[in-house]
Amino acid sequence: MLEKLKRRKWVVKLLQEVFPDDGCCERCGLPVSAAGEIHYIDIRGAHASYFVCCEHCWSKMSYVEKVSRTASLYSDWVRETGTAPCDFERIIGSL
Repeated sequence: MLEKLKRRKWVVKLLQEVFPDDGCCERCGLPVSAAGEIHYIDIRGAHASYFVCCEHCWSKMSYVEKVSRTASLYSDWVRETGTAPCDFERIIGSL
């Protein structure tokens, strides 16, 4: 019940004002400080590229959505930097 309430648009907006310096879940917008456990899809190199997701949203995402988001981050990275940051299969294996 609380998880559902925390993700109502007006509550999310209020929490974003309470925690203005926090990063937010990229699916529901909930600030990290209010979200509890956070999952990161992390592609590192000269520039870091992240997808931040709260536990609630992460558990709702299918494997296909997770792979799709990771592939999107990876291809954005390659397009912006012209290099491959790391082994894509290793990243997918960690999902």
